[in-house]
Amino acid sequence: LFSRVHIPKRVPLVTAIHSPTGLQLQLYCGDGLPSSIEYISSYFSEYPTIRPLYMAVRVILEAQGMLGAHRSSIRSSALLMLLVAFLKMNHGRFQRTETLGEQLLAFLHTYGTSVDLTTTGVAVDPPGFFNADSLEDGDSDGEFPSAQLRGQQSLINIKNTAARRRNFPTARRLCIQDPSNYMIDIGR
Repeated sequence: LFSRVHIPKRVPLVTAIHSPTGLQLQLYCGDGLPSSIEYISSYFSEYPTIRPLYMAVRVILEAQGMLGAHRSSIRSSALLMLLVAFLKMNHGRFQRTETLGEQLLAFLHTYGTSVDLTTTGVAVDPPGFFNADSLEDGDSDGEFPSAQLRGQQSLINIKNTAARRRNFPTARRLCIQDPSNYMIDIGR
């Protein structure tokens, strides 16, 4: 029943085409659900425009071959977290559901031109952007950094180390801090 079955290394996700309908299916094959599922459920209730925005951005990315488990693409969970971070950072800016087109354009503008995602990471909870410069500014208070800040420092250090070693694909990759574990990069 399935054709073009793709099983990536180290990602518990199987992608296949259902031959009779031509629909692409993605099957999660892990031992348990990711811990971010709990967060995602609450985000859907807090921000009802996530679903239509997600579908619109997903169609755009799929048309460009930039969504999925292959190297130069983004996974659906990371895309969802980008949307959540965007909506949280713009909480109250879009009051009505009629502004869906405005939200889509603002999302594309933010992540397309306003922020350099090769050097800047995205934090979902609390929402914001971080890079090496912003993390240096946050260290000046002299106290122990929070778990979120330590996670951001670790994620940026990974990017900086990769750049020093001339591993440019890793150095330029999208960095999204997991809201359920600050030390994990779900954009990876």
